[in-house]
Parts: sequence; C-alpha cells; structure tokens
Amino acid sequence: MSSKSPLIVQRYPRRLNTTPTAKNTFTNNLLAFRTKTPLSNIKNTETAYINPLTNYKAEAPIVNRLKRNASNLPTKLTEKKIIMRSKTPMVLTSPRPLTEEKDSIYSGSTSDYTIGSIIGCGSYAVVRDSYSNLTKNRFAVKTYEKTKISDPQKRKNVRNEIKIMQNLKHPNIIGIKEAIDSPKHIHIVMEHIDGLSLHSYIKRKTNRQIPEDEARQLFTQVVRAVNYCHNLKIIHRDIKLENILLDGAKSIKLIDFGFSTNVFDEKIKMFCGTPSYMAPEIVSKREYFGGPADVWALGVLLFVMLSGVFPFAGNSDREVYRKILIGSFEIPTVVAPQARLLIKRMIQIDPYKRPTCQQILEDPWMNPNKENL
Repeated sequence: MSSKSPLIVQRYPRRLNTTPTAKNTFTNNLLAFRTKTPLSNIKNTETAYINPLTNYKAEAPIVNRLKRNASNLPTKLTEKKIIMRSKTPMVLTSPRPLTEEKDSIYSGSTSDYTIGSIIGCGSYAVVRDSYSNLTKNRFAVKTYEKTKISDPQKRKNVRNEIKIMQNLKHPNIIGIKEAIDSPKHIHIVMEHIDGLSLHSYIKRKTNRQIPEDEARQLFTQVVRAVNYCHNLKIIHRDIKLENILLDGAKSIKLIDFGFSTNVFDEKIKMFCGTPSYMAPEIVSKREYFGGPADVWALGVLLFVMLSGVFPFAGNSDREVYRKILIGSFEIPTVVAPQARLLIKRMIQIDPYKRPTCQQILEDPWMNPNKENL
C-alpha cells in the first residue's frame, strides 16, 4: 500500500499525516476510494494519507465553508468526500431527464385527443387542429418538442406561458383547456377559433386597409384584451396582426403568450418580439417597462389597420431598427385626423408619455358617439 500513498501526498502536500489508517474509518474509506483498493487490504497498515478535514471545526458545515471560499481544498475532493459520506451514492454522470416535473399545471393525456393537420407554426412549436375523443369538441393543440426547448430558460418560458394562460379569462383572449406533459412533448390544448388571423383578413381588403368604423370596432376589442392583461400585471410583448384571430362574427381573440411575462411594475431587459412592432427602448436593448412597450405595438397595429402599411419599414431588420430609434414617421392622409392623434400618442418615442390602455379606451376616436351626446 505504501506505493500508492506518494500519489496522494504529491497531490495534496499540505495535508500530510502519517497516523495509522486502522484508527480512522473515514481515512480507510477515502484511501480505498482514491486507490481503488479493497477495504480489507487497507486495515492494519500505515501509510501517508490526506485528511481533508484537518484544521476544520467539527461543527462547521462543509457546504457553508465552500460558499464562503474558506477552504483551499479542491472542489472535486470535497464532492467525492460528500458522496462517500452519503448513504445513497449520487450518480453524477446521468443527465437530467427532459420531462417536466409533474405539478398542477399539467393534466390529461394525449390519448384523450385526436391530433390533426397543422394550422400554424412558430420557432419552437406547431399548432394542430384536434378534437376530443370523448366530447368530439374541436380544439387547437400547440405542441412543443422538448428537444427544441432543452435550454432551461426556454423550458421556463413554456411553463410561464401555460401558467399565464391558465390565469386569463376574457372573451377576447384565447382560452386554455389544459396542458399535457408527455415524454417527448409539451402540449397546450386551447379553444379552436374557426376563422383567420387579422393579418390574413387585411390582405383581403382593398389597399389592405380596414374601413375606419370596422377598424375601431376590432381595435377596441384588442385594447380591452391587453388592458385586462395589464390589470393583472401581465405583459404580452408580441402584439401583432398574426397574433389576433378573427371569427365569422368579427370577434377577436388575442393569442400566443410565448413571450408574455408577469413582470409589470419592474423594468425588464429581454430583447424579444417582432421587429416592426418593437418599441425603441427594446431595440436599444435598455431596461424597459412592459406596459408602454405593449402600447407602442398597439399603435403600430392601428397604423397598419387604417393605412395598410407599417410606420417603420426597411429592407432589413437593421434598417427597421434604425428608423424606430429615430422615431420619425409619416401617417398617410387616408387616416382620419382623430385617429392620427391617437396613433401619435401611442407611437411616442418617450415611453413615459404614452397613454395606458385604459386611457386609449377613453380617447375621443375610440368613442365617437360621445361627441354627439
């Protein structure tokens, strides 16, 4: 055994001790672990060994010492020592499973549904037309592949999306039935809307412009939905034509809460959204309040609905960002004067000067009948 000890002494020369190992059970275990020698062969022998607990007080927690960097011992040795002292050895080589921990946000099973064709897709998920095998009711099932969201932050965003949707109950916001956690996927079962996106609807219009009265009726529903979210301290962060569904009765549904957050009263710093709708404070990658950023996107939305074009356009995202930071835009003459004033209030480069959603709902353009009373 003495031939094995120099390896240990050379690695940790400051902790040399020549006490007989038979008198110290911990030492025998450590030496057996380090030299891969059966414990029975180590008993009643003398060797130079390393005692990593030398100069430590008995009552001092090891983990706390590591947190305070009070020890010069190598981390690996400490980890091995902890493993040796544990009744159940830790398996350090096994990767963490990709399945989500079961909790209250998940329920049901994929066997409860028949999944049909794709009706929408995004960067990390696809939405399929589906129906319940029990009730035969139609649903839209948004499916995330776990291999595409293996990053902890992406997985956290999906969980956050589910939790936020479960807290939202509004006629102009897409409803969620349940979320399902399967070995390879996460499914969000939502209500099915038999219609089309506002983006597709505008493309069918002459000059891609929605008449003022109709635009007012649709836009009011969108603002009510966003105002409801803001009252619950929820920010959408991806308001755009594609995320607004329109049914046959011209009732709208705000969808896709993948970028949403419940950080409302504090500044956030996350570069996300769709370039043409991004507020300048997001483009500049500064910390920002989410509420005013949503209002900016609402201003862009109304601008496009009434004019058929974007206030900030370019051949590349970089060019669009440059124009957004300047904050200068021209509103086509086809847009009515009162609507122009509201748009300018919302697409205001200073976020503190933008109106809240409640103030938008009280704007004269939003309430034309009040002037006639």
